[in-house]
Amino acid sequence: MTSFWFDPWLEGEPLRIQFQRLFQASSQSDSTVGEMGSWVEGHWVWDLRWRRNLFVFEINLLESLIEMLNRATISTTDDFWFWKHDPSGSYSVKSAFLALSRSTVDEVIFSVAEDRLPTRQNLWQRGVITDV
Repeated sequence: MTSFWFDPWLEGEPLRIQFQRLFQASSQSDSTVGEMGSWVEGHWVWDLRWRRNLFVFEINLLESLIEMLNRATISTTDDFWFWKHDPSGSYSVKSAFLALSRSTVDEVIFSVAEDRLPTRQNLWQRGVITDV
């Protein structure tokens, strides 16, 4: 379901930004990653199609794109979300609350910006402890 050109699935930036000229020449501008190739004898083979013949400088861009694509790992398993703050991998309000609570406490107690431990008064003001 990942958009080949629009989603930042490869090296952090959408391919339509990295390879703007190729995106403009592509006849597959709305395709997903899965629609841009196929499995042949257990190996993923890219099948990029163009609305016109590419210019010489675009062929150099295409070589760079193919080099990036060949470094990518394509898998037959479906994409899924995993919530790293719960051992089951499932999101819950409780696990989010606990993760945020731990994060807030860690930030307050180990305040690197001030390079010192906060006082009890400071902890109380931030709601970390209930009594001074």
